[in-house]
Amino acid sequence: MEFKQKELRFFSVGEIIKIQDKLHTICSIKSYKTGKHGNLKCMFIVKDIMTCQKSQKMEKSTMVYDHLECKKENYIVYDIDAEYVYLQGKDSEIERRQLPPQYNYDSVFSKLKKGRTIKMAEYKHKDQIVCLLIQD
Repeated sequence: MEFKQKELRFFSVGEIIKIQDKLHTICSIKSYKTGKHGNLKCMFIVKDIMTCQKSQKMEKSTMVYDHLECKKENYIVYDIDAEYVYLQGKDSEIERRQLPPQYNYDSVFSKLKKGRTIKMAEYKHKDQIVCLLIQD
């Protein structure tokens, strides 16, 4: 994966950030000034992409994090099996996607229902398109 570094104050809701070697989506981010001559702090809530667990953090606004630039699109779940998810995109064609091996069928796919709209982020890694499922 190719990451770009970015200061925390420039992040916005919905972006993918790398914290402790795990990918998270930013759910909310707020800036606070601490004291009369204090530094600007950012309090942000992130959700782990794999486990969907939320956590809250507070850091200096000048902290640098890795940022994954990707294209996000909405898909409708058409069908699911142990290895693939079949998605219907904007053009109404059914696409078969194999997700990265870190996705466990019991933890992720079993929560998806046919007909549910999901977000999928796509990025390039070594000239291959890789997909990340982003649950809302």
